[in-house]
Amino acid sequence: MNNHEDQRPKTQDPFRLAMKTLKPKILRFESLPSTNTELARQASEGAGEGLAVVAEEQTAGRGRLQRAWSSPKGAGLYFSILLQPTIPPDQWPLITFMAALSVGDALAEACEVYTDIKWPNDLLSSERKICGILAEAVETPSGRAVIV
Repeated sequence: MNNHEDQRPKTQDPFRLAMKTLKPKILRFESLPSTNTELARQASEGAGEGLAVVAEEQTAGRGRLQRAWSSPKGAGLYFSILLQPTIPPDQWPLITFMAALSVGDALAEACEVYTDIKWPNDLLSSERKICGILAEAVETPSGRAVIV
């Protein structure tokens, strides 16, 4: 009997690999027009992957198609993170979906809040919208990145 270890090359899921190496840095603000807009500014000035911008309120928050997003102080969590995905750019549209799955998993595990995804970027709980996810590609000094 021959006990050979599987000789197939072992590949790592690029998403899991990226998460292992991500070293977040958090900037907190009392109020911002938009966390995505502030993070885009920071990214254009050379901010690195993993920078997260958090605000207690957004005065000009927005969603898909430039729709207004109400973000009053103390009523929600408003944040954005800068990512430099290692997946092919033609797969970047899946980032919003992956973020929705991740947020849903986190809410279920931490709070026992169960969600449904309303394609393409909303999370619903008990048929009410509880989360909107906006992903935007930006150019940075170190290459293309995405703000989620």
